[in-house]
Amino acid sequence: MPNVSLKWKLLAAIFLIEIWAVAIFYGYFRKEIMALYQGKESVWAGVVEILYPRFFTEKYRFSIDFFLQKGEQVLWRVVAISWIAVGIYFWGLKKDVFERFWQINTSYHRVRFLQIFLLAGWLYESLTWYKSLLRLSQASVFYEPHLLFKYLPFPSQALIFWSFAVLYAFGLLSFLPKYGSIFWFLTSVQLVVFQAFLYGFGKLDHTYATWTYTSLLLGFLLYEAEKAKKGNWVNAWALKLMQVVVASVYLQVALEKLLTSGLRWFAPETMQMHLLSHPTALGLWVAQYPILCTSLSVIALVWQLSFVLILFFPPLKIPILLGGVLFHTFTFILMNVGGFPSYWFLVYVIWFLELKKLPEFDLGEV
Repeated sequence: MPNVSLKWKLLAAIFLIEIWAVAIFYGYFRKEIMALYQGKESVWAGVVEILYPRFFTEKYRFSIDFFLQKGEQVLWRVVAISWIAVGIYFWGLKKDVFERFWQINTSYHRVRFLQIFLLAGWLYESLTWYKSLLRLSQASVFYEPHLLFKYLPFPSQALIFWSFAVLYAFGLLSFLPKYGSIFWFLTSVQLVVFQAFLYGFGKLDHTYATWTYTSLLLGFLLYEAEKAKKGNWVNAWALKLMQVVVASVYLQVALEKLLTSGLRWFAPETMQMHLLSHPTALGLWVAQYPILCTSLSVIALVWQLSFVLILFFPPLKIPILLGGVLFHTFTFILMNVGGFPSYWFLVYVIWFLELKKLPEFDLGEV
């Protein structure tokens, strides 16, 4: 039997796993989705209630095809992402990329700058969140929590007050030279909890998605900064991980468009629907011209798909990030969505905090 390299064994294993996954979905899970839609018993009812609680109300609004397409979208998105990851992995091995990929550095002061920058955004938003949570506490009868929050009641106004007091205290303590990273982790968790309560009334908001992911990962960067002496280099693998996560979010968004809409995404009616659903003066004007609508759809998808290239081709950093600023700015102008300035492009600051380590010189030899 000829020797087979580990690379080909891995590829074969992934291929077989995905073949089985596709077969199980179309042969078994599609039937389970239809059974749940028709109100029949299913061993997966509890899982669906946890992961997709709105299913049991939305099934009265949408046809069965809607939910079957959602299931297929999840399946094929996972398949696509896995093969993209495999391709990047083997390309990286061949080009000796991964040895250098995580070997980046930054300075202690740049880490503190990022901490202040992220915390300033959260403090600004917390003023609105506090008022919103106080108002929502008077309408807690409409509260529909998800996952673990199903076991927690909506907080009282007194608890909301003290929770924000603790949040601000943790935020200040996160600047301690030692153990500050622990308080930052606690701060980040509290911010996620507040968002969970805000989104427990039937409406999800993606405004803070990448800002939240970056904040959660900052704790690891702060930990590395605590290990380094002030003024020394800081191992910035967590900064690189932030970049990977943000780029992956854009890739997921692009794949969702392709898997949900397919070629219909490029039809002018798709962009027109979005523009008419969130009307602005300029958006309504653009909606009158099919060629403009199709062009915007193509540009948006191509840019989102290409964002991941920023991880491997540094010269593309400026054009890709500039494209992101324009994308989110025009989303706000055309549809009044996302706010301005958008946290989605403010987080791009993480691409400007790396430092290339310079050669060390022995001053005694000079």
